[in-house]
Amino acid sequence: MRRLSGALCALGIAAVAVVATERVAAAADCDDLTGGGLIYVNGAMATFDVGGGCKKGSGAETPSAPYWGHLEYQDDSTGLEVHWTSITAYHNWDNEGSDDHGQPVGRRLICGAATTNDPAHPDVYFALVAADYGETGSTDTLEVLLTDTSAIYPYFDTGVQALGGGAGGGGNLQLHNPNPSTQSGVFGGSCPALAFEGF
Repeated sequence: MRRLSGALCALGIAAVAVVATERVAAAADCDDLTGGGLIYVNGAMATFDVGGGCKKGSGAETPSAPYWGHLEYQDDSTGLEVHWTSITAYHNWDNEGSDDHGQPVGRRLICGAATTNDPAHPDVYFALVAADYGETGSTDTLEVLLTDTSAIYPYFDTGVQALGGGAGGGGNLQLHNPNPSTQSGVFGGSCPALAFEGF
């Protein structure tokens, strides 16, 4: 497993976790993100399939509907496999306008709980930042961070990895414009994986 050093504030996720809690967006601005592909972590390939969004009233009702999304992650360097069990948050970290196709460009934080095949950490919380920087996806990035549900600090972090980076990653992350399925929900939710940052 990739262990973390004490320099957590240098991580892309940790550095802006608190900022994300201060963002409030109107329901009409809520959207969703989907994507998949491969990155290279510790010199070995890792594949992923991710999704997140404010579908069907997520975060807006009392009690709020759960957030929509998923995470499948398989890391060949360690054999680690992660399978989501719930999505607890979908946050807008930043918007960078639109691409040539009129689709939004920017980063989203997706959080939740998952199971793994690691007997030392069978149940985890995860936080991931997925960035869509336009087509063809060669500049899109992904970072996945895991925290054991019984621990305070993360034990695994991919770091920010480019899907089309020099190591040969590939795939695409796609932010989708708000639509009738997302407009009844709002950005927000809790992120237990970032509790160490006061999230």
